[in-house]
Amino acid sequence: MSSAVTTAVVAAVVSSVNNLSAAAAIGVAGFLLLLIFLVEKEVLSTSGSRELVFAARYLNLVIVPLLFSVVVIGAFRVLLSAGILH
Repeated sequence: MSSAVTTAVVAAVVSSVNNLSAAAAIGVAGFLLLLIFLVEKEVLSTSGSRELVFAARYLNLVIVPLLFSVVVIGAFRVLLSAGILH
């Protein structure tokens, strides 16, 4: 009986650790992607070409949802580390 409980607890802990590391990787990837798009937008918007400035405006279609996602992930991380969410 206790062997089955121990096995179940160990499996749950390992699964939680794997899920947390996957969530952390997604958060880091989202942040890096946001950083790359913001730099790209700045480079395009400072160019002299009208077409590149026009393309820089369309990067907002990618940046705004990604920024929202990064802010939400960051807020949840803060709430989790503060112990407000369990």
